[in-house]
Amino acid sequence: MEGNTMILLVLGLVLGMAMVMGIVIGSIPLAAMVYVWKNVYPLVKRIAKWSAKLENLLSLAIIDGILFFIIIVTFMLGLPLIIMMFAFLLIPFALVLMVPIYLGVLVWMIRFTRRFYDRWRIWLIVGYVKFRAGRGGGRRIRISRRGRRT
Repeated sequence: MEGNTMILLVLGLVLGMAMVMGIVIGSIPLAAMVYVWKNVYPLVKRIAKWSAKLENLLSLAIIDGILFFIIIVTFMLGLPLIIMMFAFLLIPFALVLMVPIYLGVLVWMIRFTRRFYDRWRIWLIVGYVKFRAGRGGGRRIRISRRGRRT
């Protein structure tokens, strides 16, 4: 009986230490994520709002389209190696330019969703209030000026 109690005590201590170590080890990535979110998010938000303006979004899309066109045409025509290397170096720039475009499109999608959701929510609330007020097919209640139901 005493051996079993000692084994349970040792197992409890080992599990307790493992939990404490897990909390400490797990909190490091969470703290890093909070730090990065706090410092990077405002910058990303500003870039997204800037690129959501139609003139900025279109100019970025045109520049990116031209870069992709140059890259595709260069590899399709099989031009000399020096020109292919130049086109190969354009790929990272074209991909980096896609980030603000995607952020701008994301802002437009959020705006559309918010507008659609606001209208949908108002429609649901009005329907619910009408139903609860008796306009849903039940007996109508009229309130006189004195506050009594008739």
